[in-house]
Amino acid sequence: MHLRCEIAIPTGLRRSRVLVRLERPDPDTLVLLPARGFPEATHQVVDAAGSPLITHLAEKDPGAGTELARSGVWAPGWALTVLAAVRAGDRVIDVGAQVGYSATLAARAAGTAGRVWAFEPAPNNYPVVAANALLLGQIDPDAATIIASDRALTERTGNARLYLSDRNPGDHSTAPPAWEAIETRVVPATTADALRWPTDGPALVDGPVGVLKVDVAGAELTVLRGAERLLTEDRPVVLVAARPSSASPNPVVALIEWLVACGYAGFRFAPPAAPDPHALIAAAARLLGPVAAFAAARQRPPSQSVLVVAHTGQAVS
Repeated sequence: MHLRCEIAIPTGLRRSRVLVRLERPDPDTLVLLPARGFPEATHQVVDAAGSPLITHLAEKDPGAGTELARSGVWAPGWALTVLAAVRAGDRVIDVGAQVGYSATLAARAAGTAGRVWAFEPAPNNYPVVAANALLLGQIDPDAATIIASDRALTERTGNARLYLSDRNPGDHSTAPPAWEAIETRVVPATTADALRWPTDGPALVDGPVGVLKVDVAGAELTVLRGAERLLTEDRPVVLVAARPSSASPNPVVALIEWLVACGYAGFRFAPPAAPDPHALIAAAARLLGPVAAFAAARQRPPSQSVLVVAHTGQAVS
């Protein structure tokens, strides 16, 4: 796939946006065009922590699209943690890429020696991820290559049922949601382990993974179950946005149980969108062992979402 960009990519977009049209005239081509006003626009270009990013229109996206247009940063916990976790040369798997915000942050941190694989099965999100991957490659020669895929990552290969939300493009999920989906569709699926060690053909992910990021609106545990070998052999830093669902009102406990079984021993919790940066940094700095992590998860189950950062090293306090 390639991107034909017919707008001048602006800089200094904080607290602003440029209205654009993103079109896909054929399966191998994406075109970014200027929009002559809101009725013609399909998307917007905003500043995302210092780099241009294509997102859904703020009027259709109460999360990332709105906040990036307003402040230039979405989910400060995610942004700070991704930039701190990814090292130069890392291979990064981004599961639930939405529009590619975390993937572009990771690519900038990993540099030209690294690589990022961004997985997003939602039909309204995948073209945006692909366009942002291609756009970053054109404007930032120092960033890692981003490889976008429209497959879902779950605990088995084959197909998965995707539940689509009309409220937020970040709420699509392979887990049955508490809200009523506007529609469902069957999408191709694979596992993180199959990316590294396929039963036939070359591996898509061609070496040890340094960071595994998962944000899939309630289906996080199924992704980690499909990554058992990757977790036990590659030992990546794991970044998980744990969201409660109708099936699992406190998913953090089950996530920690699985990660401990795979050899993880240090955990940090932080709210992804904490308004107070001091509180965010203090929370992210607390490295807990498994016992303390279980106690914290049971004492304060998440009401919306909590960022779980898992390491294989022992807690120091």
